[in-house]
Amino acid sequence: MNSLRISISDKLLFIIKNRFKSNNDLVIEELNKLDDYYKTIGENISERTVAAIIKCSENDLKKFMQIINITKNDWRDVLISAKFHNNVNVHKTWILENYEFDIKK
Repeated sequence: MNSLRISISDKLLFIIKNRFKSNNDLVIEELNKLDDYYKTIGENISERTVAAIIKCSENDLKKFMQIINITKNDWRDVLISAKFHNNVNVHKTWILENYEFDIKK
């Protein structure tokens, strides 16, 4: 099993693992590749961006891969799609709400 190299909360990692159970390794690998790509241009992928990717993917691997490609062009596009662009902390509310929902399943 791959480990995610991006610094994110345990709650967001739980959401990722829960929502992409059968494709967990692929999702982690793609997020690591995205982070590697951004490091080559002197940037890092934030937890907010990862949360936006997961939110916009709607638990669908095909959508996830499309959003990864969109994020490679400009990470701000995915923040806008997720409605995380106006507040640097709004993703934390989304993570908490979705973690609590997933943990009750």
